Amino acid sequence: MAKKHPRAYPLEFRAKVVELARAGRRPEDLAAEFELSNQTIRNWIRQADLDAGKRTDGLTSEERTELFMLRKKVKQLTIRRRPSSGKPLHDFPISNYSRKPCNFTLVISARVFLLFVMG
Repeated sequence: MAKKHPRAYPLEFRAKVVELARAGRRPEDLAAEFELSNQTIRNWIRQADLDAGKRTDGLTSEERTELFMLRKKVKQLTIRRRPSSGKPLHDFPISNYSRKPCNFTLVISARVFLLFVMG
């Protein structure tokens, strides 16, 4: 999983820049004044509009957080670890003959069975 980067700018700073933009200042002028990119300011304005309900063409901050947490939970549930060794189940060979060609359906069935048995 990618490392979570700390926010480069505090939320209060973002809110202030968005407030200035809504007061009539151009994003280009704000970008020059605060040494930001124009697109960064546009992104902040767009996200603030989504959070305020002025736009519906994207996810709100709460929805993004919820989506992130759900994806994390799915990843945790998908990659179950074997209690004794900590290795994922798919790292363990099904048989001693794992290097020989075998029936793919049989291998999948065996892995599903292992998942079912091990919980």
